[in-house]
Amino acid sequence: MSDAAVDRARLDVHAEAVLRAWDMVPEGVVRRVAAARVGSAVARCFPAADDDALMVITDVFTWLTAFDDHYERAGVRTSLAVARLVASLERPDGVPHPVGVGSAVAAFAAVRARCRAVLGPEQDDRLADALRGYFLAVLWEQSAPGADTDTFFAMRRHLSFGRVLPVLVEVATGHAVPPGLLRAPSMRVLRDRFADVVALFNDLASAAWETEHAAGPPDAVPANTLALLRAEHPGIGAEEARTRVRAMLAHASAEVELRYEELHRSTTEAGRAHLDGLRDFLAGLLTLRMPDRYATPAR
Repeated sequence: MSDAAVDRARLDVHAEAVLRAWDMVPEGVVRRVAAARVGSAVARCFPAADDDALMVITDVFTWLTAFDDHYERAGVRTSLAVARLVASLERPDGVPHPVGVGSAVAAFAAVRARCRAVLGPEQDDRLADALRGYFLAVLWEQSAPGADTDTFFAMRRHLSFGRVLPVLVEVATGHAVPPGLLRAPSMRVLRDRFADVVALFNDLASAAWETEHAAGPPDAVPANTLALLRAEHPGIGAEEARTRVRAMLAHASAEVELRYEELHRSTTEAGRAHLDGLRDFLAGLLTLRMPDRYATPAR
């Protein structure tokens, strides 16, 4: 076994161990998340990260994956639980209020503490803002009576962790994004398309699982982009919807590459490291196979 394979296996063991230690989801969900090999995915998608950074990023992904799979997909999550998670972001020490703290909230506080240990104050603020966006999208998904296309895609960027990932790239590269690069109009476009690629890839990977497990009234938010397309165009079948989503994925990927080339020529060394990290993430993502996470029963 190669050194890289050993490192990935070690991260997979770590992800399963911390998830069991957090005691935030049932055993069936632990098995499903373990089958997804979160640590291996992190190692593949963040090749610039050192061992310490990989551990932190693995913890973040493990918590988000478990929270998404159990609390969202099983309908367990409540607005109060999400409000408590947001409230923990507002506290200077990141520690949740002791009243009514569940295991998921306590685990979230532990993950946030690990992140603060490796991020500067401005980076940590960016991560907190991205997490707030994710939790806002969670509440929207649970309560919105359907969705127009623009709102759907804006929220999917959050729900797919597409706004959290660029901050984790900062963890991986060890470089804060230069303010000038963050403010560049082309960078905003790149980040939007980056999040679109992540969301569309996930929608293709999870389509069958989402369709089987989607819950809610007929006017609920579509489970994924394929469901949105079929709702908007009743005449198309499942294969046509997949073909259209693949085309959307290719278009978003091409836009990321175009903006990458433009920005890479004009930014600083730290900026180039961040752009390379975003590109590396997508290159790793598009090589992943994800069916085990969605095929393993949560029992």
